[in-house]
Amino acid sequence: MNVTVDYLPKKDYCRFEIDDLDVFERLREEFSVPNEAKKFVKGPNRRFIPDRIYFITPTGQCHYGIAPLILDWLKKNVNTRTVTYHFTAAYSSKFEVKPWEVVRDDLNLKLRDYQKEAVSRALAQRFGTLVMGTGAGKTLTISSIIHNLFSMSQVKRVMILVPDNGLVVQFHHDLVEDYGLKQKVCLFYDKFNTIDEDAEIIIANRPLFLARFAANEKFFREKIDCLIVDEAHSIKRDNKVSKCIEKMRNKFRYGFTGTLAENREDKMRNIGLLGHVIYEKTSKELRDEGFLTSATVQILNLEYTKNVCKGLDYQAEKEWLGICKERNEFLTKLLFTLRKNSLVMVNYLNHGFTLEEYLNKWNDSLSEEKRKKIYFIRGEVDTDTREEVKKLMEKENDIICIAITKIFSTGINIKNLHNIVLAAGGKSSVTVVQSIGRGLRLHPDKKELNIWDIVDTNYKYAKKHAEKRQEIYATEKIPTKIRNISL
Repeated sequence: MNVTVDYLPKKDYCRFEIDDLDVFERLREEFSVPNEAKKFVKGPNRRFIPDRIYFITPTGQCHYGIAPLILDWLKKNVNTRTVTYHFTAAYSSKFEVKPWEVVRDDLNLKLRDYQKEAVSRALAQRFGTLVMGTGAGKTLTISSIIHNLFSMSQVKRVMILVPDNGLVVQFHHDLVEDYGLKQKVCLFYDKFNTIDEDAEIIIANRPLFLARFAANEKFFREKIDCLIVDEAHSIKRDNKVSKCIEKMRNKFRYGFTGTLAENREDKMRNIGLLGHVIYEKTSKELRDEGFLTSATVQILNLEYTKNVCKGLDYQAEKEWLGICKERNEFLTKLLFTLRKNSLVMVNYLNHGFTLEEYLNKWNDSLSEEKRKKIYFIRGEVDTDTREEVKKLMEKENDIICIAITKIFSTGINIKNLHNIVLAAGGKSSVTVVQSIGRGLRLHPDKKELNIWDIVDTNYKYAKKHAEKRQEIYATEKIPTKIRNISL
């Protein structure tokens, strides 16, 4: 059997030509997933929707990042003695690994050994996904990659793509103030911003990048030598940002994430656009090696003895638990019992406002010296205020911060954080792991991070999701303690 592998630079795709049709069809089936959207379509148009989504076209084309995975599958599943591989010059040039002999380590903060290994692999392979658990020093690793690329005159312009404005500001502070990068930086995150084409580093939030892509497509396509995508797991198949990235042509391209996407379709999309996983350092390894604080999950099984609403659908159940008097009273007592700083994760504004009201009422009943500072971080809270709250939590104790999960579950790290209360439920491993990661950074006054998982045992969906979360804790090897509480 002959396998010819080519790289198509105009499309940024690879093409596989396999002269054994049976093997090719098996390969396509292996790199496909059921089309879940089909079950939601009714009527005669349903027959036109395919049963599966294929990552390899009938002509053998695929996103370049998937090519190494395809080759691995062929080598594992087809007798190698019967296969002859032919790699075109274009493919060999794209995928050639060029070892980076000396990684410059002269920023303000020195690299740890594993960070230096991650930088070395990234520079040698030129594209790929780096999975680095929260607290691994992802921003320092990114800074070192940029520093080395500029030092060796490999790039003229780098773009860092981040999910929101808060991370634009945080990245700028870390790169320039903490690590000492000297390149000219453009912050692209406000609707009044314009692209500074003289800037060497552009830090952009995704919504503005998406909104301005069409008007600046030529610049984004041709003038960005290196693209770095932070929180890469959120670049999903139907995400419009991914379609913009697909149009770009970068000499270097990297995705950074603490956790890969759960959904295989999204995971393949990530890898296809940004490259296969070239480095991984898990949160468990970081905890074992002493780079992160140890953590324990305190599972609090709440059993309601009155005011139980039965037969609710998922949305109604979530809304009810958000305003439930007994639940919010319990959360309030818990939060005023916990020492030091606490972060409470909620999914809905109504839940956040309701809990804030209970906390403020309790706070008002206390003497001045026993009161806590209470904040609610949500979409309408501007970037500067969010940064002020974070800085305050680093300096002071006895602060309770309520936060919408989508805002504070990624990219925000607070060293002086001792408690995380998961009051939102949910079953997403990405969200759970990323939320826990907010408090794993080392702090002189912190021996352990306590995660308080609120389980509503009387409610169908909440209970099922809690079981999923416990599976996540087992996978992440985070010890758990269980307490049953009657309300």
